[in-house]
Amino acid sequence: MVFEFPETGGVFPSATFSTVKLMPYVTPYDYFIMACQVVFVIFIVYYIIEEGLEISKKKFEYFKSIFNLLDILVVGVSKK
Repeated sequence: MVFEFPETGGVFPSATFSTVKLMPYVTPYDYFIMACQVVFVIFIVYYIIEEGLEISKKKFEYFKSIFNLLDILVVGVSKK
């Protein structure tokens, strides 16, 4: 709940309610979402391993390419 007090006087109350799904996988659509999340995690783990191997192979030369830096950025922002 939020109560706003403007300079002219008075009170503006407002309320926002958010629901939480305690059992995330119930319907068939929920299981589809779970499968998509699993595939996403598999791709990200594969991508992290691939980039790690490339970094270990090229050492500091890896960081001279803008595309490699973008790859690191993609991995960094892909967390959930």
